[in-house]
Amino acid sequence: MKLNIRWTVGRRIAVITGIGILTTVVVGLVSVSTVNGAVDKSRATSDLAVAAKLVSDIDEIRVSLAADAFEAASTRNPASVAPRVKESVGQATELFSQIKALDLPAKQARSVAAAEAAFETYTPVVTDFVDSAAADQAKARTDVEKVQAAADAVDDVTEAAQSDLTGRSNASYQALTSHLDSGRNLVIIVSVLGLLALSGLAYAIARSLVVPLKASIKALQDFAEGKLSHRLPENSSGCVGDLEVAFNRSIESVSQIVTSVAGSADAVAAASE
Repeated sequence: MKLNIRWTVGRRIAVITGIGILTTVVVGLVSVSTVNGAVDKSRATSDLAVAAKLVSDIDEIRVSLAADAFEAASTRNPASVAPRVKESVGQATELFSQIKALDLPAKQARSVAAAEAAFETYTPVVTDFVDSAAADQAKARTDVEKVQAAADAVDDVTEAAQSDLTGRSNASYQALTSHLDSGRNLVIIVSVLGLLALSGLAYAIARSLVVPLKASIKALQDFAEGKLSHRLPENSSGCVGDLEVAFNRSIESVSQIVTSVAGSADAVAAASE
């Protein structure tokens, strides 16, 4: 089914403008989508990296607590160690609270929960050992291996959690980089396709205007030379089509007038004879 559309100059310009606007909108939507996705992935990457750093700090506290316990078994004033142990335990609790406030994937959240559970088992061992050393240092020395074993057990769990968080953080960063690259490439592709569409359409529209106008100019030049048989093909639509029809009618009218005048002149010449 052929659509009967009058392709006026205004409509042709409107089509070009419409494609330009559509391309701009698509590029804008792709850019917004890319930015939103990048923000989400960046936030996830940041949370994972922060969690990995906090777990590392907790592991340092683990080492510090073990050192405090060994100091309590050897120092002349083991009671002085207890306040430091209490402060370190409070710091670890605060760090775990900060990790819980982060938006971590389920697997990494479970790793952190396992590290917290192990640490909650470890801290009473250290606290009890320090209190025992303050009461009977010689007896406490016989339990040093228990503290070391508890510290090693926590080390295994915190190391696993830190490794899990670091690995997921690196993977999230790679996903963020890939997302940005894909978004950039998509914007470039849409922009290039839109530019090609605009260029092709502009060329087609310009040709649809220029070719008929050149034919009209040639016809007018022939008319100026007295050639009244030239007609334009009425193939165009819109304003250009109206021009072709109007030109042909004008030439036809002039031809009829000339023919009529020539006939009258012949009649007068014959009568005069």
